[in-house]
Parts: sequence; structure tokens; C-alpha cells
Amino acid sequence: MAKFVVIGGSISGLLASISLSRQGHEVKIVDPTASNTDLDLEKRFSSRQKGMAQRHHSHAFLAKLRNILRSNFPDILDALLDAGAFEMPFMEFLPETILQKNSEPDDVDLVGIGARRTTFETVILGIAQKESGIDFIAGEILGLVASKNTCNPTKIRGVRTKNGDEILGDLVIDCSGRNSERNKWLENLELRGETIEESPCPIQYLTRFYKLPSSALFPEPDGRFAGDFGYIKVGIFPADNGFFSTTVGLNDRDKQLKGLKNPEAFDRAMLAFEHTGKWLRIKDVKPITNVEVMTKLKNRRRRPVTLNQDGSLVGLIALGDSLMHTNPLYGRGCTISSMQAQELPKIIDRSNDETQLIENWNAYVGKEIFPYYDMAVFQDAQDFMTGENGGTPPKGSLSYVIKEGVVPASYVDAGVYRAFIKAFNLIGGPFDLLSDPEVLATINKTISKRESNTWQLPDPFGPAHDELVKLIENSL
Repeated sequence: MAKFVVIGGSISGLLASISLSRQGHEVKIVDPTASNTDLDLEKRFSSRQKGMAQRHHSHAFLAKLRNILRSNFPDILDALLDAGAFEMPFMEFLPETILQKNSEPDDVDLVGIGARRTTFETVILGIAQKESGIDFIAGEILGLVASKNTCNPTKIRGVRTKNGDEILGDLVIDCSGRNSERNKWLENLELRGETIEESPCPIQYLTRFYKLPSSALFPEPDGRFAGDFGYIKVGIFPADNGFFSTTVGLNDRDKQLKGLKNPEAFDRAMLAFEHTGKWLRIKDVKPITNVEVMTKLKNRRRRPVTLNQDGSLVGLIALGDSLMHTNPLYGRGCTISSMQAQELPKIIDRSNDETQLIENWNAYVGKEIFPYYDMAVFQDAQDFMTGENGGTPPKGSLSYVIKEGVVPASYVDAGVYRAFIKAFNLIGGPFDLLSDPEVLATINKTISKRESNTWQLPDPFGPAHDELVKLIENSL
């Protein structure tokens, strides 16, 4: 049995801790809010926590995450469903325009989870509280505790809290999120900091939550949960217990649409889009939150000093957003955290010592996790080009292929729809979408038809940019 110190008690920290505890290890979770043991879903949803703006935005709990829960944490999946979350079998949501429907054996793996972020987190917290191998310690981290010898690599032995307590363990796991102060802690020990790579996300997000009356049901799904209209992305996110949210992503330099922060303007805008309007038109739907805003976003990953260099470390790893986070548009954060939480005990078991553990962890991260950062940066660069081109993707770009080929083809072809759903839900590699020859042929044929004006299916309805600007102005 080993002893682990986990910094942070959100989804990544909780999943990692449960995963380690169930392998017989002792885990201490250090978090400023650890004394809050209340598991009331609505109290948690209405509360606010500094540095956790994403809690009140839409979340996509992808099929990859659901499959990890089903295989490794079935009690968590059951508890989520008991708490009001629900499974979303994407291959049962085919658009009506797909006339030739077929099924494949692995369609059972293409199932997401509908839930609010706070519900997901609260359910996992309740399970972690019952684990005999997990202790919660309320405290704010002041720094790391290192071995006193001067050998390389330096051994991290634990953490020090602001009230002076030292919490020691065989491995410190930083799950403190995107605002981790890890480099500051290392610098305070006169150790080299990690290399931080950053890339701006040229987008801002606005989200509002709503709730259906108890007598109402969600609209019949038709495979259209999101639409990309060039100048704006608009999505609908069914959640637990009758809640749902709508989120828009728009160019952060588009000042003409800043009025969407006004709740009335936001609601009127959502009514103007076909796929969100049908949700807001349900009788007696109530808005629950104001319009939540996330802006000034970045893709970021942190590379530790490699073990053959001066300043390297053992006894410390990062997991979740404190290791890497990307544009929330892609909905990958919680899923990638679950991938790491699932893998960590396996890496510990096959590592003979703490040096090999760090080597194995870094190798896993480089192969399985960091490619999603590269993909996000590439996709954001494509979106930036689209924004610079007046909202129209440049011909030949990946954005052009997605908008003019993948999306319209997914409305008429089950194979393309399935490939698109797999790619979005991280079933397969980050660049697998265009690897199937049949799928690629259908996409290219669709692009040709649209370029020659022989494509007959209309695009999802939504206002043009100038029309939306006028709608906003008339709402203020």
C-alpha cells in the first residue's frame, strides 16, 4: 500500500482518488472546500466557487467517459442515473433525413451522459466520502515539501498548507485545475519550473440554464444538438432533473454581439435558431441562471523537466486541467481526466520505483493525452482563419471540410454520422475522423454537390449575423 496526496477535490481529483483507493492505497485529498460535505444537488448548483467558472457552463460528458465509468466505476454510473442524469444513445438520435439506417455492434459504446457539471461532481464526491481509503483535509496549499538532500532528481515528499500543516505521501498528484500554482511552488523550492505552452482560444462562451416544468418532456432528439453558423456556434445540452442549457460560442472580437450577455437578448436569440428554439418554446420553461460568460480562454499544457536534466523531480505528477486544458468547445476535459484516473493505478503497478513511475507517466501523457492539445490548437487556428474570413471557412481548410462536407453529410448518411459521433466522443484517435475511405468518399461527394449547387437538403435554420445584431438591438 502506498500513500498519495491529491491536491484538489473536483472531478479529476475525486476520480483519481477513488481509482487509487480501490487498489488498496491510502489517499488524502487536500482542498479548500473539503469541509463542505453537503450533497444537496440544488445547493451545489446555486453556489459559486472562485476559479471554477466552468461549473455553470454546459458540459459534454462524452461516450468515452461513460464507457470508462461503465467498465471501471459502475457504481458511479448507477449513482448518476439514480440522481437524475440519463444516458444519451447517439445512434438512436439519427436525423430523420437519414433514410438508410443501419446498426453496428459497437453502437452500444456511443452513449453519452446528460447532466449538469455540479450534479456529476456532487455524485462522485458522495461516493468518495464513503471510500475507507480516502481522507478529506480542508486546506489551501502554500507549497510543496521536498527532500533536504541536493541530489538530482529532487524528491517531492508532500505539501504544506497555509496553516502550517505538512501532509506527506509517496506521490503528490496535482489536480488543482487550470489555475494551478505548481510552477510557483517549484520556484519557492529553487527548482526549475515546467515548460508551459499556451495558445489563445479565439472564442468566448455564453451559457444559460433553463428548467422544464415537471409535466414536460425533452423534445424528441433528432441528432441536431449544435449548429455552426460561421460567425456563431449554438448548442443545446440536455441535463439532469429537467434542466437543460444553451451555449453560444462567438469570436471574442465580435463586439456587435456583446449584447447577448443580456438575458432577454440571449433568450430571443436562442428562439431564432431552429434547434434551440424548439426547446425554449416548450410551455412554462423557466430560465434558472443569468447568462454566464467565459472569455480570455487559452489552450495550455505543462511539460515537466525530463529526468535526465538538472532540476528534474520525482514524487510529483499533474492530472486533469492542471496538466493540460483545451478549448471548452470540444468538451474533452472531464473525459481526458477520467482517462488519466483510470490509467494511473496501472502505471503505478508496473513501475518498480519512483523514477520509473515518472518515466512511465510522462510516456503515457505524451502518447495518449498531449495529442488532444495538438488537435485543439490546430482546430482553433482553423476557427481563427474562419473568423478572419468573415465567418466563411477558407476553401480547402479543415473547417471548410467540416462545414461543407462532414456536417451536411452526417444529416443524410449513417456512416458519416457515426464517424462524426465517434470523433467527437473520443472513440478512437484525435485524427481518425477522415481515415475511413468510405466516409471520406461520401464527404468529398457532399462537398462537390454543395459547390455545384446540387445539394438539396437545407442547412439548419438560423439568422445571419446582421439579422442577429438587429434582434439583439431590439431586445435592449
